[in-house]
Amino acid sequence: MIRFLSLGLLFLLGCCTVGCTTTVTPPAHLKEPVTVFLTDQTIHSSVLLPVGDGKYMEYAKGDWNYAARNNHWPWDVVVALFFSPQGALGRRVIKFDPAHPDKTPELNGKPNPMQVEKADVDKLLVDLDTRYMKGDEPTENPDNKFVFRRVSEGYSLFDNCNTLTKRSLLTLNCKVQSRSFFAMYHVEAVTDAAAHAKPVLASQSP
Repeated sequence: MIRFLSLGLLFLLGCCTVGCTTTVTPPAHLKEPVTVFLTDQTIHSSVLLPVGDGKYMEYAKGDWNYAARNNHWPWDVVVALFFSPQGALGRRVIKFDPAHPDKTPELNGKPNPMQVEKADVDKLLVDLDTRYMKGDEPTENPDNKFVFRRVSEGYSLFDNCNTLTKRSLLTLNCKVQSRSFFAMYHVEAVTDAAAHAKPVLASQSP
């Protein structure tokens, strides 16, 4: 019940600040395409990055008290969103069959497949791993199996896991038309028009 109320508060806060979805257009004319998956789980979102043997690396950003220590009382939510004293970066490895994502308990929503350039995936994995390893005090959340580390990056309503998702998509050279602070995504099919459009450069990602 506590978890439900906390997630409900997060969702209501999100509804107060957003009204539309974020549209994502994958890059075109790929030299070495690989498939990644954009998750959309109402509150949380992420990009699942392939690491071999049917496994995918998933990163998440959160407030240390809420995400790592697993404290989800309503006041913990308010503190996390507006007064977070300590940010956290977490990661976990998921193995799932893309044809049957509903059989993967870690995924609450259907992941959206997208093809991107392998070199961009490798770059993103190195960047996220470097940021993660700079953190300390690894702590596993027993509910979702993310292992979080304390990091110098902050966390707030305007800088959360969905912000991390959008920055990751930019690094993967996806075009992101952002209208939402929270997990409300629409993945567009790559068309001829999109193929000739000017791409969003990875260097634009912080």
